[in-house]
Amino acid sequence: LLHGAHEFAEALFLDAIEATPNDPRAPSALIAALAAQGRFDTAEERLARIDVAAISDAASLCHLGSALYA
Repeated sequence: LLHGAHEFAEALFLDAIEATPNDPRAPSALIAALAAQGRFDTAEERLARIDVAAISDAASLCHLGSALYA
């Protein structure tokens, strides 16, 4: 993806969530994209929907960490 193409990334992540709703990677990446856009309220709402304790893959944990850091 192009650097800074957060809205495009958001659309891709939403498509991925619809296609694979049980995969934690797309929701965590979406949360990071929302935070990068400064949409912290929406990112927090999305974060509240997932079971963070159940996530074990490094990519998802990194996405969540970067979203929380933003």
